[in-house]
Amino acid sequence: MRKLFGFILLVCISSASWGLEFPGRPIAYYSKSAKQFHVIFGDTLYTTGIYKEEWQRIKLNYPEGMNFASFHDNYVPLSNSQSDFFVIGGCGIVYQLKGDRIERIDKSFPHKNQYGGSYLVIRDTLSVFFGYGFFETTQVGTYYDWDTQGWYMRTYSGMQVPRWESSPTVVNGDFLTFLGGKIRTPYKEYQDNSVYQLDTRNWSWKKLGDLSKNWIKWTKGLQRFESNGHLWLKAGDGYLAQVDLENNSVHMMKAEKNFLIQNIVQQDRQILLSVLDHNFANCEIKIIPVDSYFNGNIEHIQLMSDQTERSYIQWQSFIIPSLLLIFAIGYLWQRKLERRKEANVIANEEVQNLESDLEKEKQQEEEILSRHAGEVVWVLTELEQSLLEFLILKRAEGVEMNELNPFFDYGQPNFDTLKKRRELKLRELKVKLAGIYKLTLEKVWTERRLESDRRIKRLYLHPAIEIEKSESN
Repeated sequence: MRKLFGFILLVCISSASWGLEFPGRPIAYYSKSAKQFHVIFGDTLYTTGIYKEEWQRIKLNYPEGMNFASFHDNYVPLSNSQSDFFVIGGCGIVYQLKGDRIERIDKSFPHKNQYGGSYLVIRDTLSVFFGYGFFETTQVGTYYDWDTQGWYMRTYSGMQVPRWESSPTVVNGDFLTFLGGKIRTPYKEYQDNSVYQLDTRNWSWKKLGDLSKNWIKWTKGLQRFESNGHLWLKAGDGYLAQVDLENNSVHMMKAEKNFLIQNIVQQDRQILLSVLDHNFANCEIKIIPVDSYFNGNIEHIQLMSDQTERSYIQWQSFIIPSLLLIFAIGYLWQRKLERRKEANVIANEEVQNLESDLEKEKQQEEEILSRHAGEVVWVLTELEQSLLEFLILKRAEGVEMNELNPFFDYGQPNFDTLKKRRELKLRELKVKLAGIYKLTLEKVWTERRLESDRRIKRLYLHPAIEIEKSESN
């Protein structure tokens, strides 16, 4: 295969070509209003007709506080039939080239929500589609209104609008074709390989398909250069490509590895190339015939998957997930019914066990009372005395069970042990207080749930029980 730049050098020697050299990267674009190639570097504007062999130089005057470096790094050139414009990255501020001066014309501000968007001119209107801002890629499409000198949102019809950053875009009359793009959120980023078309007559969307696997492998590190409806791509290691939507293909050609293309501008049958040398120190501008550029061994790669493959992929991507979803829902529903059945069995067993335990406790308490009916002195332990004092202190508002836990929290017990200690001690205390105050067990204290929260149960001590009447060891 013939090396691209070896061929370019040969063309430059043997045919009418002309160039410029700069110690850095210039701004290059085609001016539709002047019908010229424009190159800006430093404070100079270089212009030439597409079939002329000399460059005209015009000294540029930047706005106060601006220089070429800030202008180059922050603004995107756009041209319509009336003039040349420069829109700030992220959208908002607009400058216009007026003779030898660059002047601001908008009444806007840096919007900062369309970085990496597609900057295009649609029927002489400056437009920006998609982009990244505020931590995610957006569906935003904006256009510049000449009367109000501000930006407005596009409204769309049809299907769901994609959201992309750095989407290669092909302009074909009233149709814009977007070849996928990067999607970013605050949590992740990934590449979307869908191809969408926007009809600018009614601003409606439709999906054309998906990028082919053979082309996707080249898109890593993709650079795009758009000019006059032509989309040029630098893909992979030293490869150049031109998209041919009509034939659903990409023309690939190997480039010289010692050079890097910074920009490509095509108009009529001419191409303006901005070529960097291997150490990025210098940039050379060359203009060559387009027929010479794609001449020789060219590899043709399918751009989008064919309809059969797309139909299979779409069927597979819909039917298989649907079947998996139905299976998952059925499985989860069955498990839910099984768990509900198990829960009912456990709940019934717990109720039966609880009723049995309560009955046993009542019988034990009655046996203790009858066994000690003749005793005169009931002795409270130190712990029982402390519990009683606390119950008397909190008699008015009642005592929640968990408030008694500190009395039994010794030896680092687990919750079950702590709960068991509490229940046993309260049972013993109730029996002793019933004997001391000649009360039935039910009257020693009552248990009531709060009206405001039925989950909370409190103990209310009988009003006749006072600390002076109890006995302690």
